[in-house]
Amino acid sequence: MAVSLAMLYNIDIFMSSMANDKVENIQPPILPKTGLILRMVVLNIFLVVVFGALLCFLWFKLPMEGVKLHGTVDIGVDLLGAKNDLFWFGGFGFTVFVFNNGLAFFMLKREKLASYYLIASTTIVYLLLIATMIFLLSLNRII
Repeated sequence: MAVSLAMLYNIDIFMSSMANDKVENIQPPILPKTGLILRMVVLNIFLVVVFGALLCFLWFKLPMEGVKLHGTVDIGVDLLGAKNDLFWFGGFGFTVFVFNNGLAFFMLKREKLASYYLIASTTIVYLLLIATMIFLLSLNRII
């Protein structure tokens, strides 16, 4: 394993600063400004509206019974249910939205990076829920 001269120089500087018990010029990691959080929350609200519109569209187009809720490539449709079972998707999405965004704003002052991760995970969850709604629309032959 080759060790470069620059690497040894950095180790030497680190060790000499440790020996002198002086720590100089330690900067915190660069994080985006709080405006990014506001933009991500606005994006999440937009995704909630899109998801709700897809859920309402699916609700009005489907019959009361015999709704195809799950399908696989191998055996086809393997879960039928009532139209009311679609509200589990909405309930799950709303719970994730409220919990993650509430926890992110609670942690914003203390742990900024954790709040970014929470809001970004909300965005990912809603994108997956929208993909699920589009899959259900195609599975029930509406689109």
